[in-house]
Amino acid sequence: MSIWANNYPDYEGNAWKVGDIGFLVYRDDLNRRGATRYTLQSRPQCTNMSGRPCLDEWCGTTNNVYVAADGLARVARVTGNDRMQLARLPKSEWPAALETLGYPDLYHEGEGDQL
Repeated sequence: MSIWANNYPDYEGNAWKVGDIGFLVYRDDLNRRGATRYTLQSRPQCTNMSGRPCLDEWCGTTNNVYVAADGLARVARVTGNDRMQLARLPKSEWPAALETLGYPDLYHEGEGDQL
């Protein structure tokens, strides 16, 4: 399955480029049926209650907008209209990617379904 997202700038204002890796976030606006989207972030999504960073789990629902951290993804292609195709990063590559991204503490071997 292809994942497509808008090429929104990251927190530092940089556009995503092919090969970049980021945190994949899924949003589903329950107020508008079918209004689901993926975004790629340079920082992990946090839960809406405790503010704890998430890697691969539900983060909360606020005003009927469901938000879930959905692992890591690599930018596979960027189009001329600022859309990008994303490829899920295999869980076996998460530890090295999280180290590079500066979040090695988000990976705990043997915990949950992370590996």
